[in-house]
Amino acid sequence: MTVYSALLLTCCTAAGLTSPAVQAGAYEAASGDADGMVGTFPEQYHDLFTKNNTDHIWISVPGGGHDGTVGIPLFYNFIRALFKA
Repeated sequence: MTVYSALLLTCCTAAGLTSPAVQAGAYEAASGDADGMVGTFPEQYHDLFTKNNTDHIWISVPGGGHDGTVGIPLFYNFIRALFKA
């Protein structure tokens, strides 16, 4: 789970804004191949989710760094899941 989605999920859960269905599908991992800050950690999360048959969203952004090119799709998917429930 990304820091962004974990923070949003925590805030929304505390406010009673999410259902168990949203919480169950809220795992996201993303990485840009130009991100020198987090290295391969996001892909390692993705591999662990896959290995453990955990539903999640994986996004790999070609040329993406530690910036909005990776973060915006994560926010989009989180908000989409939030309002789907």
